[in-house]
Amino acid sequence: MTASRSAQPDELTELIAEILGYINLSGGTNDPTFARNLNQLCQHFGGVGCWREVGQQLDESLQALSSTSPALADSHQAAAVIELV
Repeated sequence: MTASRSAQPDELTELIAEILGYINLSGGTNDPTFARNLNQLCQHFGGVGCWREVGQQLDESLQALSSTSPALADSHQAAAVIELV
């Protein structure tokens, strides 16, 4: 998937869900797919200086997805990581 300002909402939602699932369930191991996904999300928000928007989007999406995604049902770890962004 190529994220950009013109990314389709479903593609962006899927990308964000993958990122949130990783940070919520990961033990911190290196995962190139996660790094690529995070980079694509940052590029969606303009690249350099994107972190405020990325953090806000991840937080809003976590709140929305935690009630519908089994991987995010207990989202304390993801919420703690997002606070660091």
